[in-house]
Amino acid sequence: IMETIQNTLIDTANTLSARYLPLTPIAILIGVTCLVAQIFLTLLLDKRVFPRKWHGPWNDLPGFTAHQLISLPLMCILTYYGMRDWYLDPNNDVGNDTSYDRVFGTTNLNDIPLAIGSGAILIWDTPTSLLVPALQDPLMLFHHVG
Repeated sequence: IMETIQNTLIDTANTLSARYLPLTPIAILIGVTCLVAQIFLTLLLDKRVFPRKWHGPWNDLPGFTAHQLISLPLMCILTYYGMRDWYLDPNNDVGNDTSYDRVFGTTNLNDIPLAIGSGAILIWDTPTSLLVPALQDPLMLFHHVG
């Protein structure tokens, strides 16, 4: 049954990528995974949905806490790839010899940092920032424009 679910997700991502969204299939999968995790964690942490005897500050702002829990691994992955590509293997793409080329040059379309940067921001982070009150600070909203 897991194989059927996996194949359905891949087929759906390919269809969305080809017809509706200007994203690669891996970017769509990452964005949808983050969105589902946001909903699940928000409900899990919300003390109104699951009342418990114990609670902490993470239960007072469940949407914000869920956002931070999802953002941390994504930022760690982006940091790893960025440090690896910038310092350890700067010439892994042809034509990326200088720092200018590494920032403004071309990249592989199935690149993980590109997929995280586009899929997670467009499908999960921006809508979450518009819906979660703790993330509706103008500075937090405008940092997605760049």
